[in-house]
Amino acid sequence: MDGVVKGRKLRKNQPVCDFLQYLLTQVPRDENGKEKAKRIRSIIRELPYVVFTPPEKEFKDFEFLPVGVRKESGGYYDMEDTPLFSGTFHEIFVMSPFVNGSVIKRFNERNNGYGIKDPKYMLITRKTSLSYLKATDVSNFSIYAMRDNVIDGESAISDDTEPVQSQDIHAKLYMMRKYSDTDLYLGSLNATHNALHGNVEFMIRLKSMKSLEKQTKREQSRASRDEAR
Repeated sequence: MDGVVKGRKLRKNQPVCDFLQYLLTQVPRDENGKEKAKRIRSIIRELPYVVFTPPEKEFKDFEFLPVGVRKESGGYYDMEDTPLFSGTFHEIFVMSPFVNGSVIKRFNERNNGYGIKDPKYMLITRKTSLSYLKATDVSNFSIYAMRDNVIDGESAISDDTEPVQSQDIHAKLYMMRKYSDTDLYLGSLNATHNALHGNVEFMIRLKSMKSLEKQTKREQSRASRDEAR
């Protein structure tokens, strides 16, 4: 996201400052590290005054989520505290290269006993990660993985002698919809136990008041009408 420096401090940016404070503890104590630390501290001083704007008009708000990092106010940032891992939903979409059965199972069973009508579940992951999932972990999910001919397809059609990197899923993306509220979670966190409870990760939550799918369809319809004119 882009931001502009304003004249008033914003608590909204404190999670990024806390994340950078953590990074300071990882900087080497040599001359090169001292210069890096100086630059990081400069960013930390300016960040509280930056007003960030969500990248698309569909999003009304956002939240920074540095996982596994100590808060200035005490305690640690934890994805377990977000609606993504605590609330019921009408639709859940998970794109994660690496998955853990216990984490996916929690999504799979989240709505049990709440009477949610026809919830939708979708998972996109690597083919090699499917072996970590039991059928009972994903009984509600539609699951997709890249075919081998897609992963190896670039090298198969390339005439170059240079080595070509295989294509595979790398993005981590979560979408959760409850009624007309839709949240997107983007960042580094895989759907694994270690990512939630051991690693330092960084996510951003983008909030929308309307179904993104409906908005997309409206935009496509409007574009088609404009093209027809």
